[in-house]
Amino acid sequence: MPAALRRRIEVRLAALNEATRLVDMNITGFDFHELKGARKGCFSVHVNGPWCITFYWDDGATDVDLENYH
Repeated sequence: MPAALRRRIEVRLAALNEATRLVDMNITGFDFHELKGARKGCFSVHVNGPWCITFYWDDGATDVDLENYH
């Protein structure tokens, strides 16, 4: 994985680890949003290109994944 992508992942995972409320992930440049349709209830932050970190929220992040869901 390119170093630039790794660093962006680390920054987003650190923010996710520190978040105490879902709104804490609404950080400029993260493109934080809830997915739609069958994935409603799953949230996403943009990493780079088609790559996003997706997760569910239940008093903290659960089921965290790095994926290309587009």
